[in-house]
Order: sequence, then structure tokens, then C-alpha cells
Amino acid sequence: MAKYITLNINLEDAPYQVSRQLLVPAKIDLYRLHYYIQLAMGWTNSHLHMFKTAAGFFSNNDDPFDVPFDNEQPEIGAKLVAQLPRKGDSLLYVYDFGDDWRHTVTHGGSSIQPRHSSVKIIAAVGACPAEDSGGVAHMPERSSNKPNLAQIQQRLDQFIELTEQQAHDHDRAFAFVMGDQDALDETDEEALAAFIAADEAEEFNEDELTPEQQQAFAELKLDMQKQAAQILLQQIIANMHAQQRYQHVNEFINKPFTHTPMHLAPPPNELVAEAPIMKALLPLLQTMCDKPIKLTAAGYLPVAWVKHMWTELNSPDTPCIGKQQYEVPNSESKVTMVAAARHIMAQSSLVKANKTSLTITAKGKKLIASQALGEIYHELLKACLTTFHWGFVFGDQVCPLQRAVAPSVLAISHYLPQHEFPVNMLYDMTSTLIPALNEEPIPASAWRDDSDHSERQFYFAYRYLTLFGIFGIWQHQATNDYRRFDTQAYQVTVTDLGRSLLAP
Repeated sequence: MAKYITLNINLEDAPYQVSRQLLVPAKIDLYRLHYYIQLAMGWTNSHLHMFKTAAGFFSNNDDPFDVPFDNEQPEIGAKLVAQLPRKGDSLLYVYDFGDDWRHTVTHGGSSIQPRHSSVKIIAAVGACPAEDSGGVAHMPERSSNKPNLAQIQQRLDQFIELTEQQAHDHDRAFAFVMGDQDALDETDEEALAAFIAADEAEEFNEDELTPEQQQAFAELKLDMQKQAAQILLQQIIANMHAQQRYQHVNEFINKPFTHTPMHLAPPPNELVAEAPIMKALLPLLQTMCDKPIKLTAAGYLPVAWVKHMWTELNSPDTPCIGKQQYEVPNSESKVTMVAAARHIMAQSSLVKANKTSLTITAKGKKLIASQALGEIYHELLKACLTTFHWGFVFGDQVCPLQRAVAPSVLAISHYLPQHEFPVNMLYDMTSTLIPALNEEPIPASAWRDDSDHSERQFYFAYRYLTLFGIFGIWQHQATNDYRRFDTQAYQVTVTDLGRSLLAP
């Protein structure tokens, strides 16, 4: 069962009644509502449009970096229930700013219905005016034409199947439903998906190509990947604008170190329990509830704890890449990830550290006693993103902005589709969103001879794969060649835990 809303749609100031009544899922946003109104009314989606609600103006702005006109907000992600929360509430939908077709959309009541993906046309009165006919002032006084409910329902059903079940572009699907049989011709993004599928199925042998063909093939593949990444990033940015405050992205670009951070929420306990850092640190915190953990004379964890933590952190799903897989856990000083996890814990509000021991705080003891795993995880993540020195993992002081952009990387991860992505694509997305990431100085003594961009990309991959890995935000298969990210060897999967961190 699911919640549905009845919408009464009326064309304002028309000489005869032109209205539609729709039953729509309550969870939809204004972006999808636009297409449903177009199909129900009989418009052709050929002009600009805008919603006006109590919260302001909403539209499908194609350029997310433009300063919006009149505080215009993106309709993608703007939930219908937020704009029309109660029966009787209404909004204005304007189509074609030349002819100025104005529609009042009123909440006619909500109901619980059997869950289905379709939108239902309940009633329709009056034929839709002709496109580009000059507006209501040029409409005839009456019309004998009647709307075809069966045809409207058929178009709605077909559009929803194409967009929600087959993942076609909304504009192309609309054009196809309205009669353009060529509208669903393969797009660049779809061609890339087909190409990758064919490549993975080994339907051809790339080694059989000539050197010239191989070079052309590699250039084509790279170009298609970039196009797909750009399309995906535009969709992600629109969602970030809509759900994480509209000003946020531009504010971050202009003030990357002093921006207002996105709010990260404590995740559910059931998702946290399997996070590597929780499995590694929770026994330490529980032990500290009884007594402090004494450190060695050199200020390190006892070897027994080092071995326990290393066992939990060193798994195929955590990115202990390169030489870290072969570190011997006989001292904290020799195992990078154990030392990093310990420092994160020591810098959190859960633990008080000195040269000789680790002692749990009153807050830490309270969270342990109440088994608030999500809040414990949240405190550790805050320490990692605010006080822990990421250069400890790799590269000393190089690229400090990489830690500062972590909330935006989490946001990008939150909105990624449910399949693997090359980690260098995520770097490109983040540096497109926040250009300062590509402009940070790097030391002249950097050990690699590649370009500055590749150098920064390497640090990004190593640090994020490592830290997001131990926090259970990303998963990937570890490899003994930690330079292979240059060839897109590291394929990242965002976990359910990672997607749960971004609060609305």
C-alpha cells in the first residue's frame, strides 16, 4: 500500500472549462509532475515552464551553476507533498512564457491505494488549446472537442514504463509517447552502457585490432565515459541543490574551507555493525568502560589490540591497498590503518588520550551503555572529517582540501546509481564541482613524475579508498598494485551505510 494524492488541474481564465483530475503517488517531485500535467492536458512539452508555490519558484534549470532568476529553485527533488501538504493547498503551473498558459493545481485529498507505479487520469473536461495559439485571449468561446481519457491513460502508462522501468531520458520518452518514433534512438550514455556490457561479455577481442584501431577505440571509450560522467554529474548536482539547500554548491565553490557543511546523520544501528572501523574499535571502547587501556612505553597500543584491529580492517572489502596488505601487525607503528583508526578514535569525543593511556569519556560510556552504535559511528566519522590529519594515511601535508571536500564526496556517493564506478571518475566529478581541488599546490619533491592532475588524483584515490573503506562507505576489491587506479582498476561500490549518512 502507498499514499496517493488527487490533483485537480484547471486552466485559468479560459472561456470554457479545461480541467483534469489526476491520482499521483505522493512521493513524486515537481520534475515528474511537469510531465504528468503535460500528458494529461495534451501539451507538447515544447516550451519553458515554471511552478510557483508558497516556497517560491521551481523549474528545470539546465545549468545548475547559474544564479537563478527570482530565487528560482530546481524542481528535481522538490517533493510534491512538501509543496502541497494538505487538502485544499494549491500551486501555480505556468507553461509557455509567451502564451502564458496558467494552471491552478489543487490538492484534492490523499488516500492509501495498492502500490503501483502508474498515474491515473480520473476525469477530464475540455479540449486542450492548440500550441502557440496566443493564450487564453485567443481561445474560442466554446469547443466541441472532448479529451480522450483512454488515450491519456495509455500515454501516462507508456511514459512511466519508459522512464521508471526502462530508465529512458524523460524528454525523449515524452516525445516518443507523443508520436516521435525516432525519439528513443540510442544516446551517448546508452551507447556507453551497451559498449561496457559487450566488453564485459567478451563479444569481441580487442587484441585483434590493429594499433591504430586500438588507439581510436581507446579514445572513443574515454570520450564516451566522460560524456556519461558529465550527464551523471548534472543529475547529481540537481539533486544536491534540491535536497541539501539550493545555495550549498555555489557556496562551497566560492568558499571551500569556510562553507556551511552539509548535515551528516547518525546511520541506523543495523548498518553500522559491520563497518570495519566499528568492528575494530568497539571492543576497545567496551574494554575502556571497565578500565583505561595502557599504552606501551613508546606510546603505542598493545600488540594484542593491534592484531585484533588488523584482522578486522584487512579484508577484501576494505581498501588496504598496496603495501598495506603486507604490513606485519607486530606494532602499531608498522600498520598504517591500525594507527589511523586509533588516532581517529583518540580525536573523537568518545575517548581522552594521553601519553600513557586511553580513557573513555562520559559521553562515550553513555553511548556504549545504550548500544547507540549509529551515534558512536557518527562521532568517529566527525573526527575523521574535521580533526584527523589525512596526510597521515599518505602524502603528509599534500592536498589538505581533499579532507574538506569529503562531505561533498559523500553527497556524490549518496546520489550515484547502484553499480560500480571508477574512483578517478569520482575525483573528476568532485573537482568539476569544486575546481579548487585541481588547483591546490603540490610539493616539487613529489615522488611521481606524472602531471599535477594525476598526482592529485593518486592522493585522492589512496586516501578515499582507505578512509571511506574502513568506515564502510565504499567497497572495492583490494589489489597489490596501488598505482593501478590510473588505469581505472579501482571500481568503487557505494554501500547502503554510505548512502544513509546524508541527512535531508
